[in-house]
Amino acid sequence: MTPREMQVMMKGAAEGFRRDQGLTYSLAQLVGWAVNNPKEMPKFEKVFPDRKPKPAQTPDQLYAAMRAWTIHLGGTPPPKVH
Repeated sequence: MTPREMQVMMKGAAEGFRRDQGLTYSLAQLVGWAVNNPKEMPKFEKVFPDRKPKPAQTPDQLYAAMRAWTIHLGGTPPPKVH
């Protein structure tokens, strides 16, 4: 593994830890509401607004993303095939 690959992996792991900490904190808040005052418990969508499903990518968008990733990694992308 190259130093750059290690850096990317460590950055991803750190982001995962921050996400998990945020979800754990939100869960603790929800449990507190549920136990102490369940009538005022917020709706799921208010607590987790970014959990809405994202629209699927089109084939062109997928190709553009994979092409950019290949270039980012230092590769040469193949020509587009229809």
